Amino acid sequence: MLTISWACPIADLEHADMAYEWNWGANLLSSGSAVDQTISKALSSAYGDYLASLRLTAKGFGTLTARNLDEYLVRTHLEPSATQYLAALSDADRATYLAANSFITWSGGRATFSWADFLTHVGAHKKNTPAFDAFDLSAPENNEFGTGTTANRHFTLYSLRHEEGAGARLDSDIPAKLHLMNPMYHLVDRVSTGRSTGGSVSAPRTATPRSPWRATSPPA
Repeated sequence: MLTISWACPIADLEHADMAYEWNWGANLLSSGSAVDQTISKALSSAYGDYLASLRLTAKGFGTLTARNLDEYLVRTHLEPSATQYLAALSDADRATYLAANSFITWSGGRATFSWADFLTHVGAHKKNTPAFDAFDLSAPENNEFGTGTTANRHFTLYSLRHEEGAGARLDSDIPAKLHLMNPMYHLVDRVSTGRSTGGSVSAPRTATPRSPWRATSPPA
């Protein structure tokens, strides 16, 4: 018997709540209500701080920030992908697709649309906020960090301190677990060539996540 579990891997859980709110914070839940905007805006703002700390640059955009990341994603990834897909369709199929997705403008063999229209197209905010490190420890990701007889634990300072106060600290094993689960760290870790031959492996560089919650407490 072959069993397959389809899943979308979350590579950066320590910043996922921030990224989720930057992306979907203004979208309504499927119930039609909005998520807590105080929490959503705090997380979204923190994502901007985190993005700035990475100092990422892109041709034609300069340094990527929370202010231009949406435009970068649309122009560099989303529109080219839509253009490629639509260009491969027959005229009849393309017309049908565009009629069903009226937020896309097709002109001169190119698809264009705005970030706001794309978010509307995607639809409801699928998770409440925080999306992954739930305040009440009810998210599957909280269980992922369970240990021993403790079924669920917080893995971000934001959610932990929201519940337990500004002086709360993550359990000592959490940073190492986050490091193991996030492939981004391992792109810069120094690993000896002895790994493939059974030789010794040098210790990775300390890659402590940059979190805007280190110096400040989250809103209650």
